[in-house]
Amino acid sequence: MDIDERFELIKRNTAEIVTEKELIELLKKKKNPVMYIGTAITGKPHVAYFLWILKLADFLKAGFKVKVLLADIHGVLDNTPWAVVDRRYDYYAKILPLMIAAVGGNLKNLEFVKGSEFELKPEYMYDVLQISSLASVHDLKKAASDVVKFGDNPKLSGLIYPIMQAVDEQYLGVDVQYGGVDQRKIFMFAREYLPKIGYNPRVEVMTPMIPGLIGKKMSASEEKSKIDLILHAFINFISFGLTDAIDILLVGIILYLFYNLVKGTSAINIFIGLALIYLAYIVIRAFDLKLLSSILGKFVNVGVIAIMI
Repeated sequence: MDIDERFELIKRNTAEIVTEKELIELLKKKKNPVMYIGTAITGKPHVAYFLWILKLADFLKAGFKVKVLLADIHGVLDNTPWAVVDRRYDYYAKILPLMIAAVGGNLKNLEFVKGSEFELKPEYMYDVLQISSLASVHDLKKAASDVVKFGDNPKLSGLIYPIMQAVDEQYLGVDVQYGGVDQRKIFMFAREYLPKIGYNPRVEVMTPMIPGLIGKKMSASEEKSKIDLILHAFINFISFGLTDAIDILLVGIILYLFYNLVKGTSAINIFIGLALIYLAYIVIRAFDLKLLSSILGKFVNVGVIAIMI
């Protein structure tokens, strides 16, 4: 595989590469560059993880050595309780290799790294403190804004998060960092501040985000935004209870009796049309399309009156 083919393999399905020129130069200089992606240990992994797992396969095919940072310390900085972070790390360490194997990923040139194994060392923390003395609170909050959940009463830990992610690039010994476009501000922060403490900026590769069931993106730390890998978690999102079952059963009985009443009359065509409109109405309301749901709601009301007549 020549350099152009390797470049196109890495570039496919990406949203942005900073910079493409630097990536091409890297491929010319190194046969087996090193890249990493970090995943903060927060909630359970979900189906959107397969997007970046598939991209890791591209890096592997292009000759890269791939590192996956299981960022337990970052998880704590983003509000994962200290008491549970180790158990969540164990879950990530077991499930992610299975996900990679499921898409045919080659585990030979892939390494999993636990964040706390190197991020608590004195030389690492010294560099974190160096950047903290250079970066403003404004710059740190801006860098973390699309990743860290600050809430109404932000914690100091959220401002440390982007500094550590920048320093990770140096201590993992990588040439490229890869992530979703939500990481862009942190990536640009790293490119700006690493040279200020004597390190080279890295190439940053980004892919689009998978939209969440609610919110802008599917997030491991937002239960209602994601489709979990475990079925029962998705069922919990639906929140289907006994009263819902009774409600559906009663509506079904009423519709059956009503269908028998209008069967063989001209009202049956109106009934079928109304049922289809109402089904569309439910779907549109679920997506919160207010104008369209209001218009279809009027059709539903008119249809009920038409059947009664």
